[in-house]
Amino acid sequence: MTPEGTVADRIAINVWDEDQLLPDIAWDGEDFLVCWADRRHSIDQVYCTRVLGNGSVPDPVGLRLPCQDDTLFQTAPVIASNGTNHLLAWLSLRARGTVVQAVRLGLEGSPLDSVPLDLTPDSLFDDWVAVGCDGEDYLVTWSGQEPNGIGQDLSCIRIGSNGLPLDSAPTLVCRTPGGLSEPALAFLHDRWLVTWTDMRDRFDIYAARIGRDGNVLDPGGFPVCISDEVQREPDVAADSSRFIVVWSGFGPRDGFDIWAAAVDTSGTVGVAHPVPQPRPPGIRLRVRPNPARGPVTFESDPPAGRVEIRDASGRLVTVLDAGRRVWNRRDARGIIVGDGVYVARAGSSSRRFVILE
Repeated sequence: MTPEGTVADRIAINVWDEDQLLPDIAWDGEDFLVCWADRRHSIDQVYCTRVLGNGSVPDPVGLRLPCQDDTLFQTAPVIASNGTNHLLAWLSLRARGTVVQAVRLGLEGSPLDSVPLDLTPDSLFDDWVAVGCDGEDYLVTWSGQEPNGIGQDLSCIRIGSNGLPLDSAPTLVCRTPGGLSEPALAFLHDRWLVTWTDMRDRFDIYAARIGRDGNVLDPGGFPVCISDEVQREPDVAADSSRFIVVWSGFGPRDGFDIWAAAVDTSGTVGVAHPVPQPRPPGIRLRVRPNPARGPVTFESDPPAGRVEIRDASGRLVTVLDAGRRVWNRRDARGIIVGDGVYVARAGSSSRRFVILE
């Protein structure tokens, strides 16, 4: 794309027969490194490839990350660069839950660390991860919950350019019984802004500032936009003086629109749309057990008329009507589904959960 916004060309980065999902990209100052979850080996695995500054792709079939366990489900990779190396983080599905892992990559995409870092224990269910760079070191943040727990935590940890943690343990950014998801982060001057979808009341956009030293300046976060409609899927970037948070949300017309708000380094929020207003309580959906090896039970307060179940790509798997609240892991055709990440939605509430074989 040209600086004026014109689409110059379209590049086929990877066209393998099986699905490639959940891409992310980082720029090292000259070239790009793209990562994604790839299903060519029946279960999701992390792949990456370079896109050179001239638009050519030297590894069109992709490079499988060799330090990952090829017997486990690996998905949702995210990547950032400090101009000397990259940090790649992803979710690894284990027997008891999911683990956030990270590894440094060279500029050409090869691992610099023979063994990935485990940033979380395998007794948690982590469902979203984001990574950013302050020009030298990295910050990794993720949302997760304890198995069978209610609500979720947002945590973070700093990783040095040498691949070693700069903090002795992850730092809690926010804990809410209503749940949270979809974190994103950006760096400006001496601090980070991490933003996320927050379900403490309904679906709203919250944010928190984190110092370069890892100190959380806004424990629990502050609202960027709260509304009586659904606001979700935030992202954030920084210019020379402020952060800009964007998200998808219901507006004055029927349907989702794209909204934005400026946030300065002091945490002051500029004009956010829709204008915050009182809202009725929304549906709160719970999934138990999570992860699950057998039937899955869905509970909602207040009771929902139906529950949709979709796979990680967004494909509708089945719909449970008001009389069904236990899912036997069969799709609409009666076929048992495989392991992986699924999403349950009731009204405006949604929850990710994991199916284990």
